[in-house]
Amino acid sequence: MLTTALIIVVIQLVYHLFFLMGIFSIKNTPRSNTPMEPVSVVVIVKNEVRHLQTLIPLLQQQMHPEFEILLLDDGSTDATEQWIKTQKKPNLRYIRIENIPEGHNSKKYCLSQALQKAQFDNILLTDADCRPQSNNWILEMSKVSASHDITLGYSPYYKKASFLNLFIRYETNFTALQYLSFAQLGFPYMGVGRNLGYKKNIVPSSDIYKGKQHMTGGDDDLLINYHNKNKKVGIAVGPDTVVYSFPKLSFYSFFKQKIRHLNAGQAYQPKYQLVLGGYTASLLLVYFFFFTFLLQNHFFFNFMSLFLLRYVTLAAGFLFLKRRYKVDVSVLAVPVLDIVYVFYYITAGITVLCTKKVKWN
Repeated sequence: MLTTALIIVVIQLVYHLFFLMGIFSIKNTPRSNTPMEPVSVVVIVKNEVRHLQTLIPLLQQQMHPEFEILLLDDGSTDATEQWIKTQKKPNLRYIRIENIPEGHNSKKYCLSQALQKAQFDNILLTDADCRPQSNNWILEMSKVSASHDITLGYSPYYKKASFLNLFIRYETNFTALQYLSFAQLGFPYMGVGRNLGYKKNIVPSSDIYKGKQHMTGGDDDLLINYHNKNKKVGIAVGPDTVVYSFPKLSFYSFFKQKIRHLNAGQAYQPKYQLVLGGYTASLLLVYFFFFTFLLQNHFFFNFMSLFLLRYVTLAAGFLFLKRRYKVDVSVLAVPVLDIVYVFYYITAGITVLCTKKVKWN
């Protein structure tokens, strides 16, 4: 058993070393003296008038020389449409989607319509409950997109005084560590729609989601997962590129959100499922051996040393996020939150396998 446990913990360390190789090789957002290309900022909304009343003014304050704000309304029943009509801004466009074709997820359909209706070739996605932390957000993302087909951004959650919030921010930062590092190593498999840019021409005019347009969730990561071949992927770094979002306030709402995300993962290309599944399997097994040895009072020095080393490597990746994006990351809480993450993932995984259908909003 000890030999198997050592192999598993070494596999974990290899994954973590790949994370560090990728994340620490990311360069700062390049400076560009060339004129900035125009941008279409796309926001898919549904009953979010309260958030739009804050987001739209923030977007209007952006320093980029030319951009439009394109709102796609997925049949809101609140005062979204009435409020938008009061906003007399030349670069603000509003399209209400009433009829969703049979077999299409509504949010995916709205995004496909946004790609068709967008005025400019550079698409920048965010959500209604997101808040750019700088008036230079669009400008900084555009510096990366000037020489890349896909621009991956970082989008943490606001800090609140609760253990749930601490875990949500941990899970978000761990996800960012994974997709940013793998993208830097030439293995881009997802992005987050809260802060994601790409050229319109990377997406085909039809069958954007390759037969998965009915699925709930994955409107952003599946698009990157399916259309990254031979594409240049850049990573936006620095505090001016950060877009914060409001975290869920209850475990139920957070868990439901994560079910959507994990559900989308089942539709990833097989090579991505294999690599990500390998990490998850080794994570679950390493904790199985850890707790088994703990219960048996077997404190094998070589295993425990490597087990603790994986905490150190994980914390080092979190420090990168903290220093390069100037955000609050709880590095010292990594050991406790990592254990909670394991039990959360087991519960969420079982739920996904047993859930037939989920909704995005």
